[in-house]
Amino acid sequence: MIASVDTIEHCGWMSEDGTLRVEDAVTQMMLEKGTTVVPTMAVWYRPGYDDIASLSADQKKMRAGREARTASWAAMHKAGVRFATGTDTWDPFSRELELMVNEMKLSVMDTLVAATRNSAIALGLEDQIGTVAPGKQADLVLLDGDPLTDLGALRRVARVWRAGRQAVAGGQVIDAD
Repeated sequence: MIASVDTIEHCGWMSEDGTLRVEDAVTQMMLEKGTTVVPTMAVWYRPGYDDIASLSADQKKMRAGREARTASWAAMHKAGVRFATGTDTWDPFSRELELMVNEMKLSVMDTLVAATRNSAIALGLEDQIGTVAPGKQADLVLLDGDPLTDLGALRRVARVWRAGRQAVAGGQVIDAD
């Protein structure tokens, strides 16, 4: 049996010397194996990274390759590689989605699919979560606005239902279970 990779987190394409080195053969393997990429864009787009003078040498390398890295993710997405969303940073999750739209140039719908269905697929839970369908766990978010026309609506959560029970109303947690 040959081991495979289900997800690639961050997917920085950084070579040993810190430069960007995109491997087209690896991208092709991702397509063939159904690998999901979670770019974790907020890591590369920290506001502090725009103050070049204050950056360490390693941070300067990361900052210098930011646009090329983002272009490589966009090319991978265009080629058909599945993208999901996630972050291990302190940035709001909505920031990750905004970066996918504003920097990677994904459509809002593709970004929402990455955050829902594709993330469920990456976790192996697509039969339970990720889309609204009979028999699936009823996790829903009501936003103050339409994110397809106003991306800022992702930051305006009015209500949340988890497993069919209302958990958040008016920005306040009302059921933490």
